[in-house]
Amino acid sequence: MSITLAFMVLFNILITATLPALGLANFKIPLNILLILFLCFKLRIAVLSIMILLIQYTNSFFTTEHWTIGTIAGILTVWVLNYLSDIIDLSSAVVTILVTLAFCLFWFACTSVLVYIQLDDLQFLIPRFNKFFPEAIFISLLAPLVFGFLDRIWNTTQLSSIEES
Repeated sequence: MSITLAFMVLFNILITATLPALGLANFKIPLNILLILFLCFKLRIAVLSIMILLIQYTNSFFTTEHWTIGTIAGILTVWVLNYLSDIIDLSSAVVTILVTLAFCLFWFACTSVLVYIQLDDLQFLIPRFNKFFPEAIFISLLAPLVFGFLDRIWNTTQLSSIEES
């Protein structure tokens, strides 16, 4: 887990320094969502909610999004993925991209409902969606690469054989 968090911190530092220099100051790559989706897809362990909390808390150093909203959205995502895990197969890159995009939109819906509960105002929804959707498409396109990299770090083939026995 520490290597994954170090990867996320390094990635966020590079993106925070690089994107504004390229004129993309309002574009953020939410790697935390990809990390949580990877953990949800590949690992079936009891401490997954604590891992989501650690990822969101670490991510909160680089964003204005509060870590509790992301943690709740992550746990809701785990809950939904547990029901759908038997029918989701991430063997091809196209399926990985589409499933990641679907769960990014689910993530957006969860966080939007939580923000709406706090603000009691729907005017933020359209601008927030217009900002989030291109980011979701971008991280969905990155998903096969990032999941492959994380497969090597986590050695998920070995972990899944341990879980089956």
